[in-house]
Amino acid sequence: MLTAMAGTNQVFGMAFIYPNRSSIRVGRGRGVLSAASPGQLSRNKRAATETRSKYQPYWGTPLWIEEVKSTVVSIRSPIWEGERFRGLLTSIVTVNALSKFIARSRSLPLTDNRFILFGRDHVLAHRSMATGEFER
Repeated sequence: MLTAMAGTNQVFGMAFIYPNRSSIRVGRGRGVLSAASPGQLSRNKRAATETRSKYQPYWGTPLWIEEVKSTVVSIRSPIWEGERFRGLLTSIVTVNALSKFIARSRSLPLTDNRFILFGRDHVLAHRSMATGEFER
């Protein structure tokens, strides 16, 4: 998983979550992370339960992670072996990193007002949010 993050600077961390809610987690610049906290185990259980009904990668709901003091979004990929659900692979991106990516792409055509929406009414990432100084 550490190697998979090498080409995508926006990815803050990755995890493989097993159906029993245990996980293997890695973080950029931090390597393999320690065992999940009770709060993380609860989130793992919800993610595994939700993902069990999926067959394609999908975006998770934005979530505030107190440990990193940031809102994150995740792409979750269910892993199936035949009919057996083996778990899910998730890549986690901070909203700040998405906003910085948008800000750095300023020199590309038509990018001055680039942004990412969550739903129809909420801006998830925008170049002015790159510093992290905005209301959650």
